[in-house]
Amino acid sequence: MEWDALLPHLASGALDPVISSSRPLEGVVDALLEIDERRATGKVLLVP
Repeated sequence: MEWDALLPHLASGALDPVISSSRPLEGVVDALLEIDERRATGKVLLVP
């Protein structure tokens, strides 16, 4: 599985994704607006 191959790289710090913002799941509308308006400079995370 792809995650099995990626997890060691994430754990070692070899992969360091850029996170633009992190929002609660209820903030999905704001997250989508951030992406749509091209204000995101990296990944936009939704956390439960």
